[in-house]
Parts: sequence; structure tokens; C-alpha cells
Amino acid sequence: MKRLTACIIILTVIAAMSVFSVFAVKKENDKFISLVNAAENSYRNEDSDTARRLEELENAWNKYYVRISYIAQSCTLDDISYAVAKLPALLEKGSEEFLSECESIRSWTEKIYHTQYPHLYSVF
Repeated sequence: MKRLTACIIILTVIAAMSVFSVFAVKKENDKFISLVNAAENSYRNEDSDTARRLEELENAWNKYYVRISYIAQSCTLDDISYAVAKLPALLEKGSEEFLSECESIRSWTEKIYHTQYPHLYSVF
């Protein structure tokens, strides 16, 4: 009976941690995507604070990377890191690729959430 109780407790803890991690990823993604959207809108409107928003985005990415790296695939995180690193140079050039990179960052960030979300077909 003690083993059964221990198993139930362990499974409950694992399930709770899984649910918590999904909500944590969603929360972090929403914050990060809002910063990407703010930088993109600032660039489109040719605002003078685009560089500041880009700096906020880079700082947020560094924090996001640390929080998410234990559950997400490193190749996706690397792709986002490369795209975030390109943004200052693209802003300086005034390149339209800035918007494309923002869209890529948004897409990869959403991919992180969707790959972490539990689906019944991935269990069985």
C-alpha cells in the first residue's frame, strides 16, 4: 500500500509540473511576442525609439532563453538567437528584412509552445 501511495504522489507531482511548465511557456511566449510586435510596429512607424525597443527585446530574449532552454529544443532557440542578433544590423541598414526576421522570431516562439503542449496522440 505504501508503494501505491508513493506512485500516486510521484505521478501527481509529475503531472503538476507538466501543467505548470505549459503555462509558464505560454506566459513567457506572450511577453516575448508582445516585445517583438512592439519592435516591429515601431520600425514600421519609423519611430525614434525603435533602437530602445530592440534593446528591450534583446534583454528579454536573454532572460527567455535561460527560462525556456531546459524544456525547448536547442536548435529552435538557436534559430531565434540568430534572428535576434541580426535585428540591430538590419535596423541600422533600414532593411525590409527586419520585418521578415521579426515574423520568423514570432513563428519560432509559437513553435516552442506548440511543441511543448501535450497532445493525446503523442502519448499513445
